[in-house]
Amino acid sequence: MQTIKVMTVYVRAEKGCGRIKAEFPIGGSKIFFAVENHILRRDGVAFQVPAGVAYVRNRELAERTNGKVVHEMVEEGLHHLRRMAIHIVRNNTDEIAVMYARRVQIGDEAKSLLLSGMMSDEEHASILRELEVLEAQFSPPKRVEQKLTAAKHLGKAHALRASGDRRKIAPSSMTAYAAGKRVSIRISDLGFIRKYFSGEALKLSEVIHTYRVAVKNLSEFFEPPQGDRRGPRTHGAFFRFMEGLGIPAGHKHALVMLRRQLGGHAATMEGLTYMPYREVCRRIVVLLGDIDAALVRGVYAAAYRTADVVRRLLRQIRMIDEIETTVVAPISIYLKRMPANIQSPDDPDQIAFRAQFKKVADGIKHRRSPTEFHPRVLVTVLDLLGEAEEHITDPKKAKEILKDLTAALAKDPYDVAAHVGNKVA
Repeated sequence: MQTIKVMTVYVRAEKGCGRIKAEFPIGGSKIFFAVENHILRRDGVAFQVPAGVAYVRNRELAERTNGKVVHEMVEEGLHHLRRMAIHIVRNNTDEIAVMYARRVQIGDEAKSLLLSGMMSDEEHASILRELEVLEAQFSPPKRVEQKLTAAKHLGKAHALRASGDRRKIAPSSMTAYAAGKRVSIRISDLGFIRKYFSGEALKLSEVIHTYRVAVKNLSEFFEPPQGDRRGPRTHGAFFRFMEGLGIPAGHKHALVMLRRQLGGHAATMEGLTYMPYREVCRRIVVLLGDIDAALVRGVYAAAYRTADVVRRLLRQIRMIDEIETTVVAPISIYLKRMPANIQSPDDPDQIAFRAQFKKVADGIKHRRSPTEFHPRVLVTVLDLLGEAEEHITDPKKAKEILKDLTAALAKDPYDVAAHVGNKVA
């Protein structure tokens, strides 16, 4: 893993405020990750937040709260952040198209207002109705400053022209043009946000890929031999070196190589510090150290037992990636794209992610053994799988349950660490 600069940042989140040490792995200052456990305080209440959570600067949130809340805390981690970035890009692309159309409408109405002194009463009333419609499209519950200001300008233009005073024709038209200017600013803002988050989505994908490769390499290192099929030399290297320890002539070389590779994997896993992988990876680092200590003492049976525990935890991590990538992501995209009132269980997208869910669920159920998962994890996973299966035709509910499932898989079953948001004072 590359060395990432650590900086101190003052966070203003919904749960509270505080100074934290943060990493900026994807460049810029908009998204960063907490390096250490930290405390956020608001109104005399303190919340303990674990390392590895992400914060996203949200300018619109800051404007809405007058600077009280500037950062959105993302507890779920990398996959959720990537979905957020992708949704922002898609939503902004759609909104830009709408804003261009609205700006044209406003321009047309502003021109009509200049000519309204020579129009019939019916045509004049039609202009006022159009202004009312446009004003409503930018009014609360909209929360963006440029939209709200556009609504005020359109309301003022409507009021000026509704007075019937011919001297107010030009001012009403200019006020409508001012609303169009606000829409232009919003289009510019959306273009910047879209461009920024397009890059962020790609960078987050690269970070996730780095994690995936590290987990894959360690999984292959601990892969047990299957008969005489050893596969590539990276597969099952742990067992090959362990066998070498029983050969006097090669014992020293095997021990050196085994400890060196364990140290390399431990260093790599120690660099996987972001949610949702942090807790399980921290445990794996400890266990790799336990294996190394067992080798030094010559307690090889303990090394084999600990390797089994590491494989269990690696399955948890791989399952998080599989569920988030192949099931939760398609459901999330579907829910954003398809209006709730026209969603149907017969939609090809719903049929596809139901089939993918069944594939993942069957794979987990096939491994319903304490040797495959920690018993505590196995019970939770099977319960949540059954619940998701019951609600799989309700994409929104199914997504919530599946996110609970990945959150459960992200917990270290050998630890009882506090959860995000626990009140501590």
